[in-house]
Amino acid sequence: MKFKHTWVVLTLCLLWAAYGTGCGSSKQEADPAEAPGKALEEAKSAAKDAGCSIGDPSTEALVPAGYFAETGTALTSDGKALTPAGDTHLLARFPWGLVVGGKYAYVTHAEGDKQLQVYDLSGEVPEDGDADGSETAETVGRAEGEPIRPVQTISKVGGGYGMAVTADGKTLYLPGAGAMDVKVYAWQDDQLVLQREIPVGGYIGAVTLSADEKTLYTVSPTQSMFTKIVLADDGKTKVHVGNYPYDAVLSTDGRTAYVSNWAGNSVSVVDTQEMSVTATIPVDEGPEGLALAENGKYLIVTNADADNLSIIDTDTNTVFRTLELDPDHSDLKSWTPNHVVVHKLSRRAYVASADHNAVEVIDTENWQILGAVPTAFYPVRLALTDDGDRMAVVNAKGWGAEPLVHTGIGLNGVLQLFEIPVESGDLEAHSLKVKNNVERTLGFFPDNNCPKVLPLPVDENEKFPIEHVILVIKENKTYDEVMGSYRGQDHPGDEWHDPALAAWGWYEVEPGRWINNTPNAHSLAATFVDMVNFYADAEVSLQGHMWVTQADCTDYVEKNRFDRFPATGVDPTSVHYNKSFFHHLNKHDVSFRIYGQAVNFALEAIGDWRDRIDLKYPFWSQGVTDVDKAKEIIREWTLAENTDDEKIKNRLFPSFIYIVLPNDHTVGGDAGAPTPRTMIADNDHGMGMLVDWLSHSSFWEKSLLIAIEDDPQSGPGDHIDAHRSVCFMASPWIKRGYTGTVHYSGPSVFRTIELIFGLPPINKNTLMAPPMLDVFTDQPDSTPYTAIVPEVPVEANPSEGKFAEEAKKWDWSVFDGHDGLGDHLWRMMNGDKPRPPYAKRIDD
Repeated sequence: MKFKHTWVVLTLCLLWAAYGTGCGSSKQEADPAEAPGKALEEAKSAAKDAGCSIGDPSTEALVPAGYFAETGTALTSDGKALTPAGDTHLLARFPWGLVVGGKYAYVTHAEGDKQLQVYDLSGEVPEDGDADGSETAETVGRAEGEPIRPVQTISKVGGGYGMAVTADGKTLYLPGAGAMDVKVYAWQDDQLVLQREIPVGGYIGAVTLSADEKTLYTVSPTQSMFTKIVLADDGKTKVHVGNYPYDAVLSTDGRTAYVSNWAGNSVSVVDTQEMSVTATIPVDEGPEGLALAENGKYLIVTNADADNLSIIDTDTNTVFRTLELDPDHSDLKSWTPNHVVVHKLSRRAYVASADHNAVEVIDTENWQILGAVPTAFYPVRLALTDDGDRMAVVNAKGWGAEPLVHTGIGLNGVLQLFEIPVESGDLEAHSLKVKNNVERTLGFFPDNNCPKVLPLPVDENEKFPIEHVILVIKENKTYDEVMGSYRGQDHPGDEWHDPALAAWGWYEVEPGRWINNTPNAHSLAATFVDMVNFYADAEVSLQGHMWVTQADCTDYVEKNRFDRFPATGVDPTSVHYNKSFFHHLNKHDVSFRIYGQAVNFALEAIGDWRDRIDLKYPFWSQGVTDVDKAKEIIREWTLAENTDDEKIKNRLFPSFIYIVLPNDHTVGGDAGAPTPRTMIADNDHGMGMLVDWLSHSSFWEKSLLIAIEDDPQSGPGDHIDAHRSVCFMASPWIKRGYTGTVHYSGPSVFRTIELIFGLPPINKNTLMAPPMLDVFTDQPDSTPYTAIVPEVPVEANPSEGKFAEEAKKWDWSVFDGHDGLGDHLWRMMNGDKPRPPYAKRIDD
């Protein structure tokens, strides 16, 4: 692709530098109109006299997300670098289980075909010289000698995450997850063969094998059950433990089991002889991984939502110490430690921190953090090789996007194998790389000298002129599918725009007559800023509505979304440690109003915030047009503008306004429902109406409107990255006719809002996110925006036909219940014309 060739030199030379020396962005800025009013003129003069400038963005700031084969590295959607240590091998989609026994590594997957994949880690060359030729066995960045060699792939095992293998490496016990059983495999003639299935009942997430290999224990999260199985006769004894148990570990003598209760924030201590809970130990939020250290004296618990480790004294069953993984920011969470293994000889523990993209190294003698080793994206499971010299890591999100080895679909995982760093210098080098990877975005504007970061004037109280921020959340679109034909139906595109993937832009209704499905999206991008390097952070809506309400997504939602367990906003484990952005605003006395968002501000807040929610506005409903939704919002805004009652004004047009405008999701070919084009146009018109009213109101000169998608799934894809999505901004303080090429994502939106309101970061995601500096101007242009009424005809789907039949299989009342919707929509719009093979997409 043209884009890849354009950036390859830049990538090779500068991608992994932590800070840049600066270079120019692609600016196409129109001369701003003279802003009226003495106050604005004084503000402009003061800003000019102060000499405040953000400078040019660094070269690294302009690099898009994606995998770069030339360096064997990648950039995630939020701009972090991935430079995993050691060797890597591409896996199937979302691996989450790993165990090593003998020379083999076994990997299970939560998504897709739910495969069991087997890899030889010995480095030996097989006699026939051939590896498994399956499509999931491609290696990315493999060194000579094939340290990770694919051996076998078994489909549809329904595998959980916690496997066990016998000491001789000949037998594997695999939790069957939703199959409600344990599958027992054994090696026969160099093949892993299913021997039997042990029915257990309930969802089986993990198994633990006793030292004498006569007894197997299973963890059933959805039943809060811990089960003992005597393998000689499959006899079973069960005991209820805490809420949503995740993993278990046995004491050295096998008489005690410790079970982490993921949703219970506790560890259950179980007498394995009597199968009774003898103690419940409170720990911090989201306990998942468990490992015994110092000859069983201590139990290490990884608290995924608290970014710390609980060190339990097993003699007293009390927390001996809480070890913060990021002590410099202990009040800001988001590293997500979720698994731990212990190297007994070196007295070190290794912790998989999913959102840190690292394995933390812990001294178990003195309980100190020694450093970290870089991984690929979202490490979730660790295993030491039998010799103790190497560490295997399963990275659930791999390179952050599909490296296009085969097709664009999916978010394939990565199996990583690295040498345990023995010398302090080696670990120090690894740790520095982790730091640079994570903090890479902090160098996007190295020459910024604005005292309050944002290049906006301040009044005598050091407040920005923007007093109101409106955040509009739309549904499930990539950049290309909306903006690929941004420059017109006949434009061939450039490195940022691909008309071939523009499903909802310009289209031909009859020979020679073209109309635009999203005229307001295109007009807003042309009038204000075309954000060509912006990304959604989620893969699907269950995560997406977490990201757009809290700038994060818990590990509980990440791992369980495939089985649709999370009741987002209801189950406390789905809610981030610091809760939602609404809680953050409330904590700091920033007023807000909510239109349509019930997910993830937690149910208890509905009663507390009743006067901050428009109860006449439908909660995530596609049964009401977005134009009618916009009319309801405008009704309230009009009341706010026309009233002299400051209390009513502040309630109906407060500092922060959150709007869900979801009809661009569409309902595919659902019989009798509006067609996808009709729904897309309705959504576009609704957004245009909001900007139109706002820009003609008395609130305009103090307002900023931002519109983003919650995630990029269920579309034709994007030619740059599967996560690339749209971001529209409108305000007198936003540049006009500007092309924004700086790499931003959802946390950048929230960090920018935090800076406008003078708030601290809600978590480490916004702490590390680059604020959206380059789009602002200190010379405001108050020219109003006029909405465009789409020419798209209002039509209904046929009551019969293949698309109506296909749509019957989906539940349109829930998030993410539409596997295959992207392909369905593409065929509705394009018939038998295939999607371009380079189209990168996540969920189809």
